[in-house]
Amino acid sequence: MKVSLVISVYTNIPYLKALIQGLKCQTYKDFEVIVAEDNDSPAMVAFIEEIKPSCSFPLIHISQPDEGFRKSRIMNEAIRIANGELILFVDGDCVLHSQYIKQYVKNAREGVCLGGRRVLLDKKTTANFLKDGNFRHFSLVKMALNGSRHAEDGVCNPLINRKINYLLGSNMGMLKTDWLKINGIDEDYKLPCVGEDNDVEWRVRSAGIIIKSMRFKAVQYHLHHEKPYGSNDHAVNYAMMETKQKKGKFFCENGIQKMGVEKG
Repeated sequence: MKVSLVISVYTNIPYLKALIQGLKCQTYKDFEVIVAEDNDSPAMVAFIEEIKPSCSFPLIHISQPDEGFRKSRIMNEAIRIANGELILFVDGDCVLHSQYIKQYVKNAREGVCLGGRRVLLDKKTTANFLKDGNFRHFSLVKMALNGSRHAEDGVCNPLINRKINYLLGSNMGMLKTDWLKINGIDEDYKLPCVGEDNDVEWRVRSAGIIIKSMRFKAVQYHLHHEKPYGSNDHAVNYAMMETKQKKGKFFCENGIQKMGVEKG
């Protein structure tokens, strides 16, 4: 199965570099990487061109002018151009376990949305990994002692079956046909959070797509940084989502296809 791994990124090149370097260790090899930049930075272009020759996988870069938070729009563009049957979304501030893509492929099915969890790394572990790129910093004991949150989610054991209560936009994926079924990500959300995961979740369920847990299978480590958004962003988006849920339309009007919405 061909996989398209979409990385949502804004400006943090050092974190993106760590993520891409880690992808070279993936045990599953038939994948492409799409760096979806909600910006159009010359520095990002230069970085992609610099690192591309060292990658054994296709590395594609798409971008758009920085006109506020438009992550949903660039994610939809990534879905449009993706060559993979299976499309996975991760954030540019995360690092993936070597079996990450393999486990997604193993569990991918039509009509199934896969979602995992992530370890919230502490400052010390993050700094140590960025310094030398050694995955030994992600041992359960070291992460727990250093104060990483949800360190238990750093254990890769596909035999463990544990349900998840909600989707995380940084660790989810499904077949391209199912992304098209819900019309991708709703671009009406102009603030961070909710639109790229919670809204996707209720529309996926409404479309009859089953959500399956990838916890302890698709292991992900979130590099430490300060939150770039406030709690009010959540409140605005949750209110918008509640209005949309009352309408009950899982095929969003402002997604990959524009249903009477001016393209922006």
